[in-house]
Amino acid sequence: MMEVSFQTKDNVTIFADYYTPQEFLQGQLKGIILIHMMPETKSSFKDFAEKLTDENFFALAIDLRGHGKSTDYEGIKLDYSFFTDTEHQKSILDIRAGVDFFKKKIIQTYAVISASIGANLALWYQSSNTDVAKTVLLSPGYNYRGIKIQPLLLQLEESQGIYFIGGSTDNKTAALDSGQNAGQIVQVLYNETRVRNKKMEILSTDAHGTELFKFDSTLMDRVIVWLGNEN
Repeated sequence: MMEVSFQTKDNVTIFADYYTPQEFLQGQLKGIILIHMMPETKSSFKDFAEKLTDENFFALAIDLRGHGKSTDYEGIKLDYSFFTDTEHQKSILDIRAGVDFFKKKIIQTYAVISASIGANLALWYQSSNTDVAKTVLLSPGYNYRGIKIQPLLLQLEESQGIYFIGGSTDNKTAALDSGQNAGQIVQVLYNETRVRNKKMEILSTDAHGTELFKFDSTLMDRVIVWLGNEN
């Protein structure tokens, strides 16, 4: 793993952990961008990123603006806890900067895997970028910091894939806008998704976001199998 940094379009310095396979197969290089939940950082995806490299994926785990080491904006210190909804929404530019990082290394951004607010951001990005084949959404919400997920589902191309995961007793932040738990939200979103390649898991837990990986020790493996399937 190597720590890297790059600039967003609006001049925020983003830090990320860049994971590369020890050996990778010939052909198109596939990259996975990993987006953490609040108040976590890029390190919350460390174990999963290492598993991805074992399967010949490149991985880029980002500190979203105002989190971890991504706090510099032209000399001003950013702190997510003081962000308005509009400022949170600008984190979409952090994903774009990660995609640009991969492009410079001739790596295709194959998928975005994300948790909580990161899940809504990831779907937002996928819905307007058909080159992102897949997203994995851990504990998404209907309306997270003004990022409304249901209209975004309708913008997906049929060829894109999406994997929803939520806990049946998770009543944390992602569910506050509806009174539903994360598992119920995942069920509704799955039903409304029109793409052919969709998958859903509702786990019997109150674990939220990347905590789901700790609850279910084989979840990472199931996600990686789904990523590796071409359909």
